[in-house]
Parts: sequence; C-alpha cells; structure tokens
Amino acid sequence: MRPAQRARRRLKGSWLTANAVQCTRISSSLIVLLGEMALLRLLGLGAEKVVDAETLWSGGWMYGAVLLGMLLLDWLLVSPILAGQALYYRRLAETPVSPRTAEDGEKEELDEIAKTRELSVNVPAPERPSYCLIFFFFHHGYWRTLSWRLGLFVRRLGWGMLCYAPSALIAGYGEIIRRSGSRTPLADMTMLLCTLLGLMALLGGFVVLEMLMLRYLPAQYLLADPKEGGLFRQARHIMHARVGETIWLYLGFAGWFAASLAVIPYFYAAPLFQTTRAAAVLRFIRYAPPEQQRGQKKGENRTPPIRRRRDRVQAQPAKIQKESRSGI
Repeated sequence: MRPAQRARRRLKGSWLTANAVQCTRISSSLIVLLGEMALLRLLGLGAEKVVDAETLWSGGWMYGAVLLGMLLLDWLLVSPILAGQALYYRRLAETPVSPRTAEDGEKEELDEIAKTRELSVNVPAPERPSYCLIFFFFHHGYWRTLSWRLGLFVRRLGWGMLCYAPSALIAGYGEIIRRSGSRTPLADMTMLLCTLLGLMALLGGFVVLEMLMLRYLPAQYLLADPKEGGLFRQARHIMHARVGETIWLYLGFAGWFAASLAVIPYFYAAPLFQTTRAAAVLRFIRYAPPEQQRGQKKGENRTPPIRRRRDRVQAQPAKIQKESRSGI
C-alpha cells in the first residue's frame, strides 16, 4: 500500500515518540475512567450497578452527578490531548522524506510540501516533531480545542438521532406488539422481523453516521492555525468528494484494526494509521478548490456571455470597434 509505505518512511526514527504519544492519549482517557470507578466505589454506588432514568429522578441523583462530572473532566482534560495528537501527526506528515530516496510520485509531493511551507526541496528537511507537541494546546488555543470537541459532540448527537431513528421506531413497534400480549403466529413473526430489521437498521445507522462524521475529519488538523475560522465549514469544504477515498483508506487498515485487539500490534498499526491519515488530510487541504466568496448576492456576476462580449466591445475605442465590425 503506497500511502502506508510513505508513512513508514516518515516514521523511521520516530516510532518510539509516536508510541509515547499514543500511550499518553490512551492514559488520559483511562485516568478519567478509573477516577469515575473509584469515586463510585467510594460513594457506595458501584460501577457494576445498573441505574435507569427512573432511579435518577427518584433520588439517585448522586450517580448522575458523578457521570456528569466525569464527562466534564474528560472534556477539559482529553480534548487538548486529542488536538495535540493530531498536531503531532500533522507535523510528522509535513516532514518530507529525503529527496534522494523519494520515488517519482513522491517528488511531486515534496514539491507541493515545499511550496506550502515556502521552502525549497534542496533545503534540509525540518526537524522531526517532538513529544511535547501533544501538550501544545494546554497553553495555546485551549478554549479552541474545547469548542471543537463540543461542536463535534453536538453534530454527532444530532446526526446520530437522525441515523438511529429508524432502528428506534422498529424496536418501539416490536415492543408495542410484545406488550399487547398477543401470542398469535403473526405477532410472533412480526416481533422476529422487528428484531432482525432493527439490528440491520442499527448497523446501517452506525455506518451512515460514521460516514457523515468523516466530513469533519480535517477540523482537528486546522486547530493549530489561529487565523482559521469556521473549522467545520472548512472541513466540509475540504472533504467534498473525498469521503469515499477516506473510507477506502480506513478499509485498507481494517486488518490492522482487527489485529490490534491483541494489543501488541496496536503499537505498530496506530502510528502508521495516524500518519497515513494525516498525510491524506494534508493532501486534501492542498488540492481543495478555493471557497466561493461569502456575501455575494444570488444572481450576481451571472451576466449572459453574449451581453458580456457586447459590453467589452462597447468599452473599446471607436477605432477598434470599427476594425472589429469590418472583420480586420
């Protein structure tokens, strides 16, 4: 796989740092999870107990308060680390391989990166990113990362409600039939179909939701630039007609994702996937068409071609007009 080969070349000499970044990102989430379990244990609630909405309203508010507090802690602690992880792999993807060892297809990429960074290919490659980049957003753009993750959560919640609505309706219809007490063969067959269709709709909703969320993928790689505004709008513009290509990139790593369940392959697959994805997003950014100017009124600059040509002819001097009429 050509993108993976390029990622391996960029990771050469940086595997240890990349794995340290991955371990830090996982540790931040584990700290929040372990803190939640420990607090529930101290309060005598226990993480193994199932607490439904009725229990929360009837006095079990402490459980809800702990969950809400841990969600808030996860938002405040993990969001900058997620953004720092994306920044590290963006810097790693911007580090070109040596021009001497680059293949023909990679030389064009080197030229594009050099133009983007206002460098020449003959200039030595920039230093490899350091591990400290994962903590970059704790003192630069911290609130920007919180806004990004909150916006991502709101969009996932909104699209999720829409994508999972068919599954919820099918499951609700099956529950109504079950509670009606009807034991006829038709009712049993209907409940069975509702179960199967509900599972299919649930799986389909999950796939569609993830495809929709891919449109916001470049947003995390744009956080380091304080001049960038409207992250999600720009991300959608960058990913226009690129979602299918991104899906194929994910499917190319499906085997590695499955192997990562054995833990050890994760330390090879995760840095390779993150670097490949960052390089793909940077390529999408470089080749994204320019956005249309906002504030342009509808119908503006839509003069018919014949009229525009006539206006240009009328704007010419009289001598040139005479020559144009005579066919000279």
